[in-house]
Amino acid sequence: MKISNCLVSLLIITAFFIPSAFPAAESDDLKNTLFSDLKTMVENAKLKKADILSPVNFTEGEKAYMQALSDFKAGKSLEAIKKNIEQASSYLKKATDNIDLSKLTLGKLLAAREDAINAQAPKYALDHFKEGEDLFADAAKQVESGNVTKARKVAEKAEPVFRKAEATAIKEGLLGDVKKLASSAEDKDVKNYAPKTLKSAGKKLSDAEGYLDSANHNTDTAKKKVEDARYDFEHSIKIAENVMNSKKGKMTNEDIYLDFEKYLEQISNSIGIQPSFDKGIDYQIKTIVAAIERNNKDREDLNQRLTKTTIDYENKSSELNQQITDKDKEIASLKGKTASEAEKLNTLKQKLEKENQSKEKYETIRNLFMVNEGQVLKDGNDIILHLYGITFPSGKSTIEADNYDLLAKVQKSLREFPNAKIVVEGHTDSVGDKKVNELLSEERAKAVTKYLVSNNSIEEKAISSVGFGDSKPVASNKTPDGRSKNRRIDILIKTE
Repeated sequence: MKISNCLVSLLIITAFFIPSAFPAAESDDLKNTLFSDLKTMVENAKLKKADILSPVNFTEGEKAYMQALSDFKAGKSLEAIKKNIEQASSYLKKATDNIDLSKLTLGKLLAAREDAINAQAPKYALDHFKEGEDLFADAAKQVESGNVTKARKVAEKAEPVFRKAEATAIKEGLLGDVKKLASSAEDKDVKNYAPKTLKSAGKKLSDAEGYLDSANHNTDTAKKKVEDARYDFEHSIKIAENVMNSKKGKMTNEDIYLDFEKYLEQISNSIGIQPSFDKGIDYQIKTIVAAIERNNKDREDLNQRLTKTTIDYENKSSELNQQITDKDKEIASLKGKTASEAEKLNTLKQKLEKENQSKEKYETIRNLFMVNEGQVLKDGNDIILHLYGITFPSGKSTIEADNYDLLAKVQKSLREFPNAKIVVEGHTDSVGDKKVNELLSEERAKAVTKYLVSNNSIEEKAISSVGFGDSKPVASNKTPDGRSKNRRIDILIKTE
């Protein structure tokens, strides 16, 4: 991106009449005129990871940008500011132009780095990860300098370092957490209250350890094995707690049976079916399962309708573009007709153009997000962001650095609709206490809301948050993948 001729002219003219410094009362309009394009360049470069794929050019560009801002604030001459702006623009353009070559040259290394980050290597294998980052930076600098051969050699050294960081993180982090659960289960005497489930958990833990020690293990498979073991340990602890509580309360078998019926009744009521315990628990469970399957079918039908609506919307947009062209021609031929008729046609044209702009903005936002980050849907004039990629530490609402790139895309999406009302929704899976999940989902939605307001993405009065707990799943809670999709943040953009 280059500074426009109009901007350069403005700088030269202003510098001629005000050769030394800005008046103290200089308006924000001049600042916006000077820096808006450059600010967009910096944001786009960060979104494309230019800071790591072309570090030298990006760093120099950002440095010149910050210097220009500092000079403006200090009231220095426009000539000095213009020089830094042009220098920043030049470096950032080089950084952006260099991204594709870096991706092509360092593709496997990028994938290894991403896998290490996803495995939380910066937390559990920091030394290895830092070593990999240093080598990655060296490889990226070699690409910038035009030495692709040297860059590939450095990348060959860096990739196994990231893989080692990834494996260490999985073993020390994920597996370490499961071992803590195993120790906790032993301290809580779970073997006397839930021996079968505990035995299953121990076997799965041993299986996960053995798999991680093998020479050629698959990361996704390793994570699944560790997750399966974690699930069984937590399950066994929960069973033991319930058994111990029932014994402390001197519950009879009938009390336990009635207590179980109470939970089934709550589930039945929540999905709108009548409890029928006179026909036995098995009958009621089958009734619940049937109702859930119907709900899932209804959800699938809704998704299909949304997909069809999107296709119809795109077709309608094409028709609207043609109508705009036709109306332009018709307006041009209206010179001999009344002003009233011309005004009506012009109003229609503006409406069609507004709908077309809305469609283009929707497409822009949809193309921002990768499949593993989320899904963008359109509901009438509203846009919904299903963000599966935003993650939080277990049981917490803290926003960690891993989420910044995805949140930057959310910020970019919100800027497409500056006058919209925004609702941030928090959702969890069904693991754990329902009330705790509702509170946790509300706290996470508030955390995202606070982040967006703090980063000047939206005014506080235009955004609200709400937590739904596990009441609105988008996938089955029976599988780790389904639970992962249900632990999400939804952002509703109300454009009208």
